[in-house]
Amino acid sequence: AFLSCKHCQADMEESKGLKSDVPIYHAASQFPPVYTLPPGIVVVPQGPAPPQPPDYLLLSVFTILCCFWPLGLVGLLKSMETRTHYQSGRFAQAETSSREARFYNRIGIAIGIFIQIVIWMIVILSIVASVVAQVVAANENDKTQ
Repeated sequence: AFLSCKHCQADMEESKGLKSDVPIYHAASQFPPVYTLPPGIVVVPQGPAPPQPPDYLLLSVFTILCCFWPLGLVGLLKSMETRTHYQSGRFAQAETSSREARFYNRIGIAIGIFIQIVIWMIVILSIVASVVAQVVAANENDKTQ
């Protein structure tokens, strides 16, 4: 169903909850774009939507695959939440979810790097200990002969 602008008679698609007896104005009208909904509710459009905050989806996937997957998974959920909030028009929540996704991914990457450093230190110390043990054993064999 279509409604028509009360001032320029242009047809507009009917939105849910709007009635044909309620004055409707569209953006092309010379009147302010104020839409009146059922009794007492007035919605004033805020203009164009702000740009979508970064969702860090690829960073979340990287964190899951290469670093610390538990925090990468939380980051992935926050990334998807960012998109959902933005598409629903909840821009403040989208921004908050974006910051949380970035936070969890950064912490996950830091933990992953720390774990890798610890693992490599253990590997290097094991190799050094093995070489030292072989050298000591060779010196003892030389002394006994």
